[in-house]
Order: sequence, then C-alpha cells, then structure tokens
Amino acid sequence: MAKIVRGTKTDKWLPKNWRKCTFPMLSQPAKTSNDIAGSAFLLHYKKIPYIVTARHVIEMENPVIAFSKKNRQVVGVSSSYLGQAGLRWIKHSAGFDLAAIPFHLPLSLVKELDVWLITEDQWTLQPKTKLGDEVAHLGYPQKGTSIYSDGSPSTFPQAMPGKIIRLNPPYIIMKTAGAHGASGGPVFLRRENNTPCLVGIVIEARIFGKPTRPEEAEYLNETKALIISLMKDILEAEEMKKQYENRWIGKSWL
Repeated sequence: MAKIVRGTKTDKWLPKNWRKCTFPMLSQPAKTSNDIAGSAFLLHYKKIPYIVTARHVIEMENPVIAFSKKNRQVVGVSSSYLGQAGLRWIKHSAGFDLAAIPFHLPLSLVKELDVWLITEDQWTLQPKTKLGDEVAHLGYPQKGTSIYSDGSPSTFPQAMPGKIIRLNPPYIIMKTAGAHGASGGPVFLRRENNTPCLVGIVIEARIFGKPTRPEEAEYLNETKALIISLMKDILEAEEMKKQYENRWIGKSWL
C-alpha cells in the first residue's frame, strides 16, 4: 500500500486528479525510490498525448518512467522499450532543458494505468504572470516522496507550493520547498475563480540551508522553470511528426 503525500493547506487549490499527471523518472536498476532521478508528466497537444520532462533527466542511460496502475502496482517503461516501438525523445532545438516523447503505449497497458493528462486548454492559452503569484509544482524531490511496502516507488508526487520571485523570460524563478529530483515536473499557477493553469517545467532547484518540506511552509529554496509555451517548438518539430506518421502498430511490445 502506498503512503500518499496529501495536499497541504497551501496547495489544495490543485485539482485532485492533476496529481495523477506526474511520474518519477528512474535510473537503472530502478528498484527503489533512491533510484528516482527526476520527474515527468503527461499533456495533450492537438489531440495527441505526450510525456514531457527536462532534457537533463532523460540524458541518463536508459531512463525508466514509473506509471501507477489501477491496482496500485507500478509498471516501469524504459526508453529502450519506447525505442522498440520507433519512439524517441525529442529535445528542444534551441538547447533549452526540455524534452518530450509521444505517449504511445499498447492499448492493453493504457487501460490499466491510473493516469491523468493536462488538456490543451489548460496550458496553451497562457495567463499573464507577475511577481508574488502563487504557484505549485509537482514532482519527486530528494529521491522520491512515497514508496510501496515492497520498496518500489509510488507514483503519487509531492506538491511544492510557493511564489514567483523573479520573471526573466523564458525563465520563471520561484521560492518553494523544491529540491533535486523535482526537475521535469509541471508548474501550476493559481488563479482566483478559475482552474489553475500549467505555466512551466522545473529544470533546476537551488537549495539554501537545510532542505524544507512543503507542510512546514518554509520555502527557502529557489526553483527555476522554463515557460511551458516552449514545448510547442518540440511538439511541432518535424522529428516529432514523423514518429506519428510511422508509428508502430501491433501487439504489446513490453
């Protein structure tokens, strides 16, 4: 049974199901939460689902994405398995710390997964951000936040709330309780009387002093994110389009 990290008073504005969009990225041998190297999440663009993360997270050897199944088990999907299906990670052409790959798994497996996708209307129409805006990012800081009783990682991410302290386009700098391992996770902007909006992707966490926990509400660390609109460059790249034109069709390859 998983130990679920529940929302704090400062991040309960995040819709409950949105926590199911974010997953740990693990390095091999991917046996425990100590192998978590970063985070990734799912979003829709032009009716196609993608897995999105920071570029440096997928540059480790054969990274594994841990998805939660409806029976509370975890299934690991490695980059080598995705490669067998003719899929590969596409990095940002201008060198920004971003990467994405089509979320094209066998239908038999997808039906078993307990996942959520951020829809196109929740990230393509960007609101104006300003200093002091309340934000929260999802991910797996400090080598994970939850594990199953057998030691395998749970795919319930930790929410790290905070505020924007600097805007230096295309970067968003936040004061949060973020830490190493949160890279690649989504950043959400709180909007009064509106659904929160996906505004960025975490790429770096700078720790000042003793690491803090979200429930302590001591946001001593600086977390840097790239604006989410940069993802369109990757999702519209010719390399990405070719993967769907020549996508693998057949029996399960896992």
